[in-house]
Amino acid sequence: MKVADFLGQDVTPEHLARCVEQGSADRMRDLEKKQGDQWVTTKGKRKDVPFVGAAKAGGWKSGLPAEHIAQIESAWGPLMRHVGYETSTATAGSKAIGAGLISATLRQPSR
Repeated sequence: MKVADFLGQDVTPEHLARCVEQGSADRMRDLEKKQGDQWVTTKGKRKDVPFVGAAKAGGWKSGLPAEHIAQIESAWGPLMRHVGYETSTATAGSKAIGAGLISATLRQPSR
């Protein structure tokens, strides 16, 4: 409701519940099975590798090799932490770089 209020949208709890239901991972997986041939992201792709994954918080940590996690967190760790993600790595150098990245990212105009 806070996001809707911030955006100036008047929504009922029922409408919000329907939005959550429509955006659930199970619903998206079902849509992918039925409509995946029509989506730009999945058209012509392997059917045995779903686009909608486990949808589990932190699942990427167990699904990626440690070296890939280190690369991602080295590049994006400060921004990830700023928006609430827990990271497994943190270096002093990346914090300084990240502060500028966060400021620049947050100043980007809306599209």
